[in-house]
Amino acid sequence: EVPGEIERLGIHLARAVAKWPTGLFLAWYPIKDAAALERMVRDLDAALPRPALRLDLLIDRPDDPTRLTGSGLIVVNPPWRLAEEAATFLPALAERLARHEFGGFRCDPIGAAA
Repeated sequence: EVPGEIERLGIHLARAVAKWPTGLFLAWYPIKDAAALERMVRDLDAALPRPALRLDLLIDRPDDPTRLTGSGLIVVNPPWRLAEEAATFLPALAERLARHEFGGFRCDPIGAAA
């Protein structure tokens, strides 16, 4: 892990989408530092000219930025019905993989469609 990797992920993803706006992009990230992640998503939401989805799966409480508590994906130009399907499988995964009785998920539109 390298400091600033979440911010760089957002920057490079936005650049790639600007270069190839009709491409389908997936960007995976670990969920550790919630503040850095929220900044990256906020910046992407403003920068992306195309629709995207933020899909997060949390299996532990996100209150310790040194521990991996989940993972997420940003999907730019998501396939048709991905949001609908994710709204079905993410809650089930969160429930089954939860540690310490905590599981959570997000399925949020960002970018041009938000």
